[in-house]
Amino acid sequence: MPLDQLLVMETNNKPKEIPTFHIIPFKKSHRILCFNHLMRELIKGRYNLPTDKFLVFELLDYGSDVQPGINLDKYSDMNEVYIVYVASSYLHHRTKDAVLNFVQQAPYTKWMRYVFLGSQGWFLRELKECGRYDIIYAGEIVGNKYIKFLLNMHFGLMLKISSYNEYGSTSKFSSYMMAGLPVFVPKSYKYLSQIVDRYKVGMVYGIPSEIPSLIESSSPKEIKEMALNAYRLGLKLHKGMFFKKTIISALK
Repeated sequence: MPLDQLLVMETNNKPKEIPTFHIIPFKKSHRILCFNHLMRELIKGRYNLPTDKFLVFELLDYGSDVQPGINLDKYSDMNEVYIVYVASSYLHHRTKDAVLNFVQQAPYTKWMRYVFLGSQGWFLRELKECGRYDIIYAGEIVGNKYIKFLLNMHFGLMLKISSYNEYGSTSKFSSYMMAGLPVFVPKSYKYLSQIVDRYKVGMVYGIPSEIPSLIESSSPKEIKEMALNAYRLGLKLHKGMFFKKTIISALK
């Protein structure tokens, strides 16, 4: 599946431009793992593959030396709310454009802070210097410190960057679950929106300006319940339950 994503992005979603030798791994594989039936049908049609090659595993497990954690006390006093977004790097124009578009549409509020993690985020400091005091660039945090940092946040954030992500999940989403963070997911991410609704681990937004009202319309009890659900899902992801279940199915 990561191979398919790479090929699609390199050819700008034009399957006919994918070289034949790149398709060989799909043709020769005994089994292909993907998130859901929607992605299965997408890949099946793109490479003309039979249905019985595919196994669906729902969510991306998250291996870490740090145990999943949760901090519910922070939801009792939400005079300042911290929403975190994580990127490996902001150097790619798609990521940078998505962040700038989000910030442009997200209203400035005195009680909310958007925290951005990742390398090459120098332009975020410039936004703060231009009056967006709700924008915090925390730089790159890796290893064991990463999940521990997330524990101090209130919510995780997903941004629409690639149409490919409409069909699956990401390690970013799984890391939010590991830290017991309810997550804001854009409505256009159909599959993750379904996951959020199924497991009750966050809220779906249409446009960034909706986020403050979504928080204000939720009681502390409701938000704590979302956080607990996220933590419980994070425990399953940490144990590799989704992948293990799929592998066991493949071996039968």
